[in-house]
Amino acid sequence: MGAKSGLPPVPPPPPPRRSPMQAAPAAAPPAPPRPGKRPHGEPQPERIQTERASQQGLNQSGLIQQGPGQQSPNPQVSDQKGSYQQGSYQNVPNQRRLAVRWWQGLGLRFKATLLAGLVGTVPVMAVGGISYYVANRAATQEISILEKDRAIELQGTLSLFLEDRLADIENIAELGLISDPALQETVTSRQIADALDRFMANSGDTYTSIAFFDLEGEPIAQTSDGKRLGNHLNRTYIQAAKAANGPIISEPSFSTTSGEYGLYTATVVKNLATGAPIGYVRARIPMTKIAAVLETFAIDGSEYYVASGDGTVFLGSSAEFATFVNSSGESVDTPDEMAAISINISGLFPELAPYIDLGDPVAVSSNNTLTQTGQLAAFAPSPPLENFDGLSWTAVLSEDLATLLASQRRLFIAIALGTLVSAIGSTALAILATRRFTQPLLDASQAVGKIGQGDLDTQLTVSGEDELAQLGNSINGMATQLKQFTEQQQAAAQ
Repeated sequence: MGAKSGLPPVPPPPPPRRSPMQAAPAAAPPAPPRPGKRPHGEPQPERIQTERASQQGLNQSGLIQQGPGQQSPNPQVSDQKGSYQQGSYQNVPNQRRLAVRWWQGLGLRFKATLLAGLVGTVPVMAVGGISYYVANRAATQEISILEKDRAIELQGTLSLFLEDRLADIENIAELGLISDPALQETVTSRQIADALDRFMANSGDTYTSIAFFDLEGEPIAQTSDGKRLGNHLNRTYIQAAKAANGPIISEPSFSTTSGEYGLYTATVVKNLATGAPIGYVRARIPMTKIAAVLETFAIDGSEYYVASGDGTVFLGSSAEFATFVNSSGESVDTPDEMAAISINISGLFPELAPYIDLGDPVAVSSNNTLTQTGQLAAFAPSPPLENFDGLSWTAVLSEDLATLLASQRRLFIAIALGTLVSAIGSTALAILATRRFTQPLLDASQAVGKIGQGDLDTQLTVSGEDELAQLGNSINGMATQLKQFTEQQQAAAQ
């Protein structure tokens, strides 16, 4: 305090009292020191050097800071910010030690503001992140389920179309002009051809050729539109119908006669009276007709692919596909007017291949090797057809992930913006509230500092009745009492 505070000088302390042994040093002189020993109370040179080195090392490390005339009782555990157990602080890694000293050196307002910002930001960001994760996961699952259902619908549409074609070929085989033995003696090939023409006209553009053959494969009648047919006994679909003794659907192939790409339905014609086979009928369905049936699945960025039993893609919306085999089972080259691609469904969607072998509907993220884009590919196996189970086609519906996840990106942006605004608002409110509550403490700290410097007229403005108000009243009372005590001391000194 000194002169600045106006207090009288403090008298020096009285000399220490001596014991009887120390009162007569001449009567009992100390014994001479032993060789190699220093007199009692005087440290040895080696000990002095050790203590000085230890003290210097601690001072250089910054662990202790001593003022003039100040001596630490234990230099290894003293620090300007407090005291620590001997050796415990020195074992802390350097990074943590620096972080602790940095934090201890910060002001109260900065610490409170930083903590308030974290309290206002971290929970809001955590809630926003969790909300997006839950919403994104739910949306992804919903998209996968929808794509899988659409793939099943695609396979169902294709199966329904094929079942209708099987019913058509059976109706053709049961025409009275073909199967009634009572009419076989009087009916002509022209009359049978006319009946086939009428049937094909009533079916719209579903068929491009219908023909009736005898048991040797020789044509008896055919629709008028198309080339004249030869012997068809070697055709794969005729052999399949003969083996099944009923209706069949062939794998896609090129027509040996016309070169048209499509598939065939065929069955055995039986005598209505005896049930004995008397010939074969077959109908050719162009691939363009099947594509028209499935075109509704190729909208809004979706793509569909249909693969044959061996996994070869024979129909798709993103390109022209084909199985390069003719109706006789022979390999053929691509026609000049057709730029078709031959690719296996497992090669087209590598990540989907393991699930196709399992045979269960599924939707997975996969890279489309044809378009080189990431897509969500949904697979559905071929259901058994009524009266025919010879097909094992695969239907895949795919869509670009960028398109599917566009809504999720918008959701992320909305949640991120909302979270950011909420975080800024809550942080601002937390900082304002923190500064409001820390300001009285800062004022109290400044007031105590002024009082310590001798300004005993310092008073705090106190409002309220909480703990901070009580602290302010206590400081004001302390300053008043110190001022009164000082005035009394001054009066007594005069």
